[in-house]
Amino acid sequence: MTRTVRRSTAPASLRSTASANCSTPQLLCRCKPTTGDRLAIVSNGGGAGVLAADALAAAGGMLATLSEKTISGLDGAPPQGWSRANPIDVVGDARAMRFIDATIAALDDPGVDAVLVLHCPTAVATGEEIAKDLTEALAKRRRSAAKPVIACWMGPANAEAARAAFDAAGIALFDNLDDAVRGFCYLLRAGQVRAARMRAPSPSTLDEADRASAAAVIADARAAGRTVLNAIEARSILAAYGVPVVNARFAATVDALARQCDDLWSPFVLKIVSPDLTHKSDAGGIAFGLPSREATAAAATSMAERIAREHPEAHIDGFEVQQMVPCQSGREMFAGFGEDPTFGPMLAFGTGGKAVELLHDRALGLPPLDDGLATGMIADTRIAKLLTGYRDVPAVNLKAIVRVLNALSQIAIDQPEIAELDINPLVPTSGGVVALDARARIADPAHRTGLAIEPYPAEWEDDVTTRSDVALHIRPVRPDDEAVLAAMFAAVSAEDLRFRFLSGVSRVGHDRLVPMTQVDYRRTINFLAFAGEQLVASATLASDPDGERAELALAVRSDFKGKGVSWTLVDHVMRYARAKKIETIESVESLDNHAAIALEREAGFEIAPHGDCGCEVLVRRRVAA
Repeated sequence: MTRTVRRSTAPASLRSTASANCSTPQLLCRCKPTTGDRLAIVSNGGGAGVLAADALAAAGGMLATLSEKTISGLDGAPPQGWSRANPIDVVGDARAMRFIDATIAALDDPGVDAVLVLHCPTAVATGEEIAKDLTEALAKRRRSAAKPVIACWMGPANAEAARAAFDAAGIALFDNLDDAVRGFCYLLRAGQVRAARMRAPSPSTLDEADRASAAAVIADARAAGRTVLNAIEARSILAAYGVPVVNARFAATVDALARQCDDLWSPFVLKIVSPDLTHKSDAGGIAFGLPSREATAAAATSMAERIAREHPEAHIDGFEVQQMVPCQSGREMFAGFGEDPTFGPMLAFGTGGKAVELLHDRALGLPPLDDGLATGMIADTRIAKLLTGYRDVPAVNLKAIVRVLNALSQIAIDQPEIAELDINPLVPTSGGVVALDARARIADPAHRTGLAIEPYPAEWEDDVTTRSDVALHIRPVRPDDEAVLAAMFAAVSAEDLRFRFLSGVSRVGHDRLVPMTQVDYRRTINFLAFAGEQLVASATLASDPDGERAELALAVRSDFKGKGVSWTLVDHVMRYARAKKIETIESVESLDNHAAIALEREAGFEIAPHGDCGCEVLVRRRVAA
């Protein structure tokens, strides 16, 4: 649904792996995940091709549009009078060569991201023969391997006869087209999840959030012994983070209510304020379209009498009067977060209003969000189609919804005492969206599970100057830093690479760079030091599970050694370790890495023999409080 809980943007109808065919794991293992959703279908059965295209459309996938070059190329090969479109129908009398020509043409088309080959059993050629020749032809064209090929030999017997050929070629095989299309969508989801993980965190757009004001609201409620915030308090927290909220006033009495109306434009909306009435509309605690202060006061009197009669257990704190908001076509949304015992704070978005619990239209996400993840959450809901506009109904400002979701994500991070915060409804207006109603529950943060994904630690970015007057910008690593790290290590000498990795390394490739960029900030931090646009040093600090001990690994570009870069970066690491209450920092050094050992000795590290080879030392330093 999202990050597998939303770091995922697969077609919405394929959110559950419960329906995965047994060939799907083979597909995910054998094919490189793709982020391209344009599928070409090659089939010797016109009906099967159309059914596959329908299944793809139902799953939210995209049928690729063939280029003119591809169409012209296929025009020169049999059969004559083919469909000249996708699905590519090679006709029922097709032998292996037609499948090969069509499949390779589709793979060579720049507008195609993956190819599904469908075979319906015929008397012209066996499925086994076609599979053998097709896989041999594909094996000779290495460039085709960059795009996934999925096979569907219709019927269990037909598929079983072809299985050996496809297994040998590493191509996943299905025996029905629904599972084959579903398999492609899972492959797409895997690629999009991977791409989402690689995306660099967006800079916070909530730097102006009034965190102190929100915390004060929570503190006042705790001081009063309350765990449930009323709508006015909940909306004030939202407003502190830039969420547009309805213009409203609170009044403890009917007389005070009439005076509060003078600050608002009519017509008015009246709501009862009671901690005992979660669903005010069910209890008759909401009145709409009140034209005047007198009508509002009369409605309040009637409302209080009715609730006292029908819900005598409900304590009434007072009334809330709102300025009625003109909504666009009644498209009500829900947005909020709650506490999950496994994942911690969990964000949700979907259809709102009275039907929120009936429709179950929700996409989930984990904080921290960014614009891309928030947009994906919106797309994963059924209400998303209504938000894009239809007929004479204008589209909703999706950027405004994204800002609301980002604000909720930041509140979940900044205010751990908030266990639940719901906006319902969030409604579109001519300029964006506005939160009409909200509720919040607070709890002891000591009982909170904690964030499943540690946010990017932007507070550990710093601009410093080394003892040799080299200006450095130090920041934590981000998922998209693989290229700059690769460039830095390319400028490190072979000897320095051996010192860094304690083995003979001629090149630092993808397998080593991934764990240096894809880090869990809770356990591992990799500080990068930039001199201008150039990355010149890296310091990785990986802590043990209890966070008491951490291992440091340092690398400096060979042409920047001797300029105080190492000393400055180690000092930054020590300040970080002190803040995180790490007790001991250790590093294993090659015995002939004299420069590093001298620096660490000067920085207060103790030196001791390490291992049985006599060629390494362990340097260790206690981190002062």
